[in-house]
Amino acid sequence: MSGKLTAEEASRRLLGLARGIAHQAETEPGLTRSQRCEKTAYGLLALLDGKTPKFPRCMLAPQQHEEDIAEAKAEGMPWYNEDIFCSPGLSDHFLSRLKDPSWLPERTDAAPYTADEIRDQIVRSFMGSAEYWAKNNKTDELKNCDGVAFSCFGALDGVSLSGQMMSIILDAEDIAQRHELREFQPEVLQPYLHELYHSTDPIEIEIPTPGALNLYSVSVPNSMESSDWYVVARDATHAAEIYTQGVIDEKISVDAWEMDGARSLTVQWVGKNATGEPRWIDWGSTNTITMRLTPYEVDLVALADLANWNDFQKEQGLEP
Repeated sequence: MSGKLTAEEASRRLLGLARGIAHQAETEPGLTRSQRCEKTAYGLLALLDGKTPKFPRCMLAPQQHEEDIAEAKAEGMPWYNEDIFCSPGLSDHFLSRLKDPSWLPERTDAAPYTADEIRDQIVRSFMGSAEYWAKNNKTDELKNCDGVAFSCFGALDGVSLSGQMMSIILDAEDIAQRHELREFQPEVLQPYLHELYHSTDPIEIEIPTPGALNLYSVSVPNSMESSDWYVVARDATHAAEIYTQGVIDEKISVDAWEMDGARSLTVQWVGKNATGEPRWIDWGSTNTITMRLTPYEVDLVALADLANWNDFQKEQGLEP
């Protein structure tokens, strides 16, 4: 593809990827109807989180009419502030909610919803869509995942009772860091994507299986030494924690002070469905791996977000 994408073209790519995720879940063997619907909802959130090399990370901003905001304030009720964006991490939050589906009661005080509360609402609407279509016996079972995707976009478009209209804004920093997304240009995608959903062709895509282990490459940014190690973990943060523990235990030969100065780790996803236990892999045993795998998804994990590194800093007297 050459040239910059228009907002319409980028929107259609997002929808094509979403249909690909739905089709992938529909045809995966060994899954129950509920599992297919849940995997579709998870895949859509992973797509919005930028967990695919084919689309950038998205930020979601609620769009509420001024008169509705004024009415909510007058009645002492919460409202949506369009200056508050829901940060990435929706798919991980979805998985945690599946394990613990309890929800905090809705707020009724006069204050804008926080970013975390908006994230809760988005995830809840996607879970609700998955649950509805899992119980829908009037539709061909192989079309239920398409129904989940359609309903999820309907929730983001604010046309369902469980959703609030969201502006989907592409993360310019993520686009700039990813070589394969140089053709992107639009900042905001088209509204009412659910109306276009069934008119787009599915695009094949691989999304990590929820809860499965993946292979990552972890390194210290701009290191003066070879700091790249392979790690088997659940997600990028988990991989950073395992790598950090190896450095703390002096089993991974990386300068802890240089790592502390970098303040973050570069985590690259290079393969899904890894086998064995979560672990870092000794460099001498990875000749085959290093010859055959190329990283295609990159995260930057802040050391300040890792509990084991914070404890190590205190023990060593390093500046937090």
